[in-house]
Amino acid sequence: MEARYDREHDVMHVFLPPIEPADDEEVVPGVFVSTSEATGRVVEVHILDFSRRSPQVLKQILPPAVDVDRLVAGAD
Repeated sequence: MEARYDREHDVMHVFLPPIEPADDEEVVPGVFVSTSEATGRVVEVHILDFSRRSPQVLKQILPPAVDVDRLVAGAD
């Protein structure tokens, strides 16, 4: 898992290699999950307004491959 936090825009970008052609879905307002067209595997996640999101809620809506605790620690 690779993650980049854009502090200026408060957006967390998460990449789960290998990156493949994907379909995007807004799973809740401001949280976008991209799944591989071929396998259905999650390849990217983009979280708007990241600093205002509850880690507990993110853990409920994001796939297990996304380490929410690591994202939160990296955004500090």
